[in-house]
Amino acid sequence: MNLLTAQEKGEQAYLMFQEKRLDKQEIPFFDRLPRMSLKTQNVANKEIVLKSDHRLFGHMLLVSSSRKLNMKDILQHPLGPLP
Repeated sequence: MNLLTAQEKGEQAYLMFQEKRLDKQEIPFFDRLPRMSLKTQNVANKEIVLKSDHRLFGHMLLVSSSRKLNMKDILQHPLGPLP
C-alpha cells in the first residue's frame, strides 16, 4: 500500500466495517479487524518507511534558505516520526 493513498484506504476500510458489521451484521461486531499493512521494511527491529514525504524536505529547504540556515545543521536531527 502506498502511503500517499493510506487515507483513502482507511476510509474504504471504515465503509466496509460499517456495511458488514453495523448495517448487515454479516460479521460479528467484536471479531478481529484485518490488518492493513503499509509499505515498510524491517531493518534491525526498526521499521523504515520506504516512501518519504518530499513536501517535508522541500519545506525544510525553503525555511533554511529564507532564514539563512545551514542544511548540514538541520539534517543532524532525526526527521522520522519517532525520536
